[in-house]
Amino acid sequence: KGVIIGGSLIQIGLTVALGIGLLVFVFKFDLQPALILACAFSLSSTAIIFKILAEKGQLESLSGEIMNGWLLVQDLAALPMIAVLPVIFNHGNLAGNLLTLVKALVVISFLWIGTKKIIPHFAETVAYSKNREILLIFAIGLIFLFSGLTQALGFSLGAGAFLAGLILSRATVNLAVFSETRPLRDVFLAIFFVCLGFTLDFSFLVN
Repeated sequence: KGVIIGGSLIQIGLTVALGIGLLVFVFKFDLQPALILACAFSLSSTAIIFKILAEKGQLESLSGEIMNGWLLVQDLAALPMIAVLPVIFNHGNLAGNLLTLVKALVVISFLWIGTKKIIPHFAETVAYSKNREILLIFAIGLIFLFSGLTQALGFSLGAGAFLAGLILSRATVNLAVFSETRPLRDVFLAIFFVCLGFTLDFSFLVN
């Protein structure tokens, strides 16, 4: 925990500081876009790194497990960043921005409690039924539940689905769920990046 949490927080802080320094003093960016870009630079693509580790057979190694934990902290850090940045630059209503920050903390707290206490218990109960269909329906239902929760709190559906995946990955029955969904993993990964590409505004990039 010390290596993962301490190391990742130091990495995020140093990357943000270095990014701001380079963008402001070398590339002459204003502080606001420099801070936003630096925060983006401090986070890694979990999907890409996970796939590379899997291809190299290093997911179960010590370095692979540390890297997975590191990525988890980065992913959780994205929520406070999204909530805090508008508050820093006084965009919109201050009370609304503070409410967004509180919502982010609620999501993170629910994730922590769900990972440690609630979801693993239900997952194990479902797994003991030895019914593959029920286990798959449970996993899909959890995804819809978290997607609806995050959307109700003002975040994206994708964020909820991702949080549900994080919880399932830390349950003792994760291998059973993984075996049911593995054939679709690469297909969904491709769809994810294609959809992400469709959201790019090329006129903005040109400008």
